[in-house]
Amino acid sequence: MSVLVLILAVSAACCLGFGFVLQQNVASHAPLSDFLSPRLLLDLIRVPRWLGGIGLMVCGMVLGAIALGKGEISLVEPLLATNLLFALALSRHQTKQPLGRQGWTGLVLLAGGVSAFIVAGQPQGGDAVADPLRHWLIIGVMVGLALLL
Repeated sequence: MSVLVLILAVSAACCLGFGFVLQQNVASHAPLSDFLSPRLLLDLIRVPRWLGGIGLMVCGMVLGAIALGKGEISLVEPLLATNLLFALALSRHQTKQPLGRQGWTGLVLLAGGVSAFIVAGQPQGGDAVADPLRHWLIIGVMVGLALLL
């Protein structure tokens, strides 16, 4: 397990989590008349905090892509899921609301689950044989399911 991959993945999760919260916070103050309207996007673009959230999310995606390029998906993806921990921490800080027993239980379960997954999986590098037919089959099935849903 590379320290660089670990730092990249956790940094990506932090950026994603903070970006989600900033965007949601600004959008929650938008007028209800703009709900599901293109006008909402025009209003949000004028708010620096919302643009900051977009910037953080783009940064998180780039860091996540770099981490995936340098490390194993079985290590990076669980770490990216920890963006929820960062989002919860910032959201709690902004709202000044106590987390409560359920919130703490959720935090512990998420952190413990990610840790257990990484320890049990023991991700290691290796060369995978890429079969183009298999990739297109998987893509086709996923697009088909998305269209069906």
